[in-house]
Amino acid sequence: MNKTNLQVIFKKYIDNFEFLNNSENDETYKWEIAQAFQAFDLDADDFAEMLTRLWKLTSNLIDSSQQLPFYAMVDYARKEPETVREMFKKLYADEHLDCDAKQKTINEFISASEELRMKYYPDSRLYINNQRSVMMYLFLRYPDSNYGYKASQAKSFADCIEFYDDWGPMTDFRLDIFYRMCDQLIEEIKANEAL
Repeated sequence: MNKTNLQVIFKKYIDNFEFLNNSENDETYKWEIAQAFQAFDLDADDFAEMLTRLWKLTSNLIDSSQQLPFYAMVDYARKEPETVREMFKKLYADEHLDCDAKQKTINEFISASEELRMKYYPDSRLYINNQRSVMMYLFLRYPDSNYGYKASQAKSFADCIEFYDDWGPMTDFRLDIFYRMCDQLIEEIKANEAL
């Protein structure tokens, strides 16, 4: 990791903090969504309704015009609330998994989601959950021990700081290497008094 480049990024962020966080460019909405996710109730009587409320808050963090993975979970929860509840219970069972166990848990969630997609919408590509979407469910519920991921932004950032460890394809990547980059970034942020 090129710490000189990272310090330049930090300085630009600090110098432009007011602009980046004004009402027009406000990025704090992501943390507000994570705050709302703390009310994720795995035992909610109306699990589908609770999931719908959270989905409506997530804006562009998970779903897009090309993919609707979170909406898919809402739709499945309306059809099979106990199945989806169990999927999230397994995903959220342990906040502090190591990367190998976390990768296994993510893959199990994806597999269960694919089973539901094939059952209800076999011809639709809109409802595919993948590693990125499931990482966002983890990040929003446990932001202190997980990271969000968007492929192009992650790759651009890694290039800027010259983090060239190969984490694999941008959609199905090695979690351990991505988390190592993020962990190193967090350490540098903590060492920067202004941040």
